[in-house]
Amino acid sequence: MKSEWAIVVLPEIFGVNGFVTDVVERLRRVHSVPVVALDFMHAVTGTHAVYPYADMDGAHAIAQKVTDEMFLESLKAKIDKVQAEHPEVKKIAVVGFCMGGRLAFLSGVDARVSKIASFYGTRAHPPVASLVHARTDSPPAVLALFGGTDPSITEVDRAQTKQLLTDAHIPYEEHVYLDAGHAFMNFERTDRYHESSAQDAQNRLDAFLK
Repeated sequence: MKSEWAIVVLPEIFGVNGFVTDVVERLRRVHSVPVVALDFMHAVTGTHAVYPYADMDGAHAIAQKVTDEMFLESLKAKIDKVQAEHPEVKKIAVVGFCMGGRLAFLSGVDARVSKIASFYGTRAHPPVASLVHARTDSPPAVLALFGGTDPSITEVDRAQTKQLLTDAHIPYEEHVYLDAGHAFMNFERTDRYHESSAQDAQNRLDAFLK
């Protein structure tokens, strides 16, 4: 039986690289649903570029130009395309990493998004506020996973995100990996990858997406 679900994966600022492709292929294999990656930086560059991890400044300079409006327009177009190709799809799960994790929260503004999984989403408060404002009815379920040693997302930040979602009665599950830092899921970034945390987080994601 065809599934009513599809999954959209939002990358880090480095584009749809080997790590993101691996995530897409694994989710497609495990969950047997359509899975696509959304290169949100294409809205700025007009190309589907992949940026080396060493070029943090260059990638970040482009990512900063991606507005919330640009992202939501790109997301709508991607979901529309998925539904045109798979008419049975009615519900979307969004899985994002780093900036993609931030935008995953914002994706909930689209009423078709029913599940959000955010991995170490940075600067989350504005998109979370937008989500809360837009989805007073039938809100999405949210899973957030963080590294406890991540300096870019403090305990105060996490607490504020949790409070916003809890106050809005949005189903929210959070897990903090105390020994992991930022980008702990990305096996290509060997200086950041934390295998045991990544494995547990993958299991939690799979359970959330079922």
